[in-house]
Amino acid sequence: MTTRRRRVIFRIVSALALGFAIALAALPLWFPWVARPLAKSLGITYTDYQRDGYARFHVSNLVLRAKSGVFNAKRAGAFVPTAWLWRMAFGTNAAPFLTASAWEFSFQQNSNAPASSSSVFTNVAKLNDTFKTLRRWLPEAEFTNGTIRAKEIQIAVPNANWKNGALAAKIVLPQNRPFALNADWPANGPLKLSLASVPLNFQTELSLAKTNSNSVRLSANGVWSSNRFELSATFPKNGWIPKSANARADSFQIPASLLKLGNYEKIAGSLDGDWNGARYTMNLTARAIPKSAALPEWNIEARASGD
Repeated sequence: MTTRRRRVIFRIVSALALGFAIALAALPLWFPWVARPLAKSLGITYTDYQRDGYARFHVSNLVLRAKSGVFNAKRAGAFVPTAWLWRMAFGTNAAPFLTASAWEFSFQQNSNAPASSSSVFTNVAKLNDTFKTLRRWLPEAEFTNGTIRAKEIQIAVPNANWKNGALAAKIVLPQNRPFALNADWPANGPLKLSLASVPLNFQTELSLAKTNSNSVRLSANGVWSSNRFELSATFPKNGWIPKSANARADSFQIPASLLKLGNYEKIAGSLDGDWNGARYTMNLTARAIPKSAALPEWNIEARASGD
């Protein structure tokens, strides 16, 4: 190969590399023209596109249709692809990678869908894969003023933040019951989830993990109005019925007013239940304590078993 020919090839390669670098650097300028058809191929539509500086953009009235339901947001924002990949590579997370405000997710069930062969085990595996993907490609996200709908059930989500595999959210259940939700699923550990409500004096912690290739173990403990309870269950690879389970509340106290027993102070007792995959046993004791010595004290003791 002659020297002149080498120079021509070098100039062509250099020109192509320079052109690619310029096109890449100018991506925020031409990205709006490819964003809409790209989004459409992913089942996403939106109305307006606006650049937010050099590295970010916002869209209005975003709609994402998936098999499980429909997600829509009045306003959503994100980094352009080059800025997104740069921050993933070098860890410069100065702002959330994805934001959404005034959003709503509605679960939808396809009545024509074939019977599902899913189980607790398979769903835990899918959830774990989802967390892995999100940890890898979405280091941080922020959602505000949202709603989750499932048939007649509506859950308000004033704010939710996702960062490095951990989710922290404020949710409001029906009848205006506020809760703080925290979830974390590390790469080499079980799912840890906590749910707490100060007004309801309630707190619980849950752990969910695959114990081996054939089972999933769930364990939970919590406190409601000074009453402690524990729950554990092991699920097989197939099906939704646990192969073993146990629920315990060694000492509980319930205000009698909740049961509309105006002449009594509280109901005190204990509860213990077991399931071995084929049969269950349950033991319950309860004592109604009156406000006045003139009223009788009620004592209840119940045992049950069956398949």
